[in-house]
Amino acid sequence: MILSGAYEISRNLQPVASAFRGLHVEDTRMLQRTLVSTLVKESLVILLAGTVLGGFLNQGLIRASMNGELLTRIGQRQMADLKEKAAHIPFVELKEARRLFNERTAIFVDARSSADYRESHIQGARGLPLVSLIQNRRLAEAIIPDKSARYIVYCSGEGCDLSVELAKELLSLGYSNVEVLGEGYPAWLAAGYPVEPSR
Repeated sequence: MILSGAYEISRNLQPVASAFRGLHVEDTRMLQRTLVSTLVKESLVILLAGTVLGGFLNQGLIRASMNGELLTRIGQRQMADLKEKAAHIPFVELKEARRLFNERTAIFVDARSSADYRESHIQGARGLPLVSLIQNRRLAEAIIPDKSARYIVYCSGEGCDLSVELAKELLSLGYSNVEVLGEGYPAWLAAGYPVEPSR
């Protein structure tokens, strides 16, 4: 549509360009200003029409964005994608994770980078960055030696798949009870649950 409009404008300018040849300099300048003014006006009309049409066609998306619903939908889609990647690995909901934390019946494992872990993590969590485990598979036994304990692995939330990948690695190393906290550290922090920096 835009290309056809540009072609139409250039086609309309061909007779004008030939008219330039017989004009005086002042007439030529005036004609040039008129053409530039016309082109600017037509461009603004096209831009305005595109904006109005885009707004009309995307009303639902704009409304969802303004009332925060879009972020919720994106989070839900990211969580669904994360669970799809996890295949057979169970997920634990935030409130259930908090209950297990309070009862001290699960060990939390932070899959994020060492720097993120040092800055702040779920209180009492063990730091086991996925990258470090891939480089040294014996690191898991040094940090979380009990392969039969219940482990809840987390990372940076719905868009982060480090926790799922770390859970897969732990299962392949013989850990039998591994779950993923899909909402991750950001949701834990936002809920006001206990966190701490590394000492």
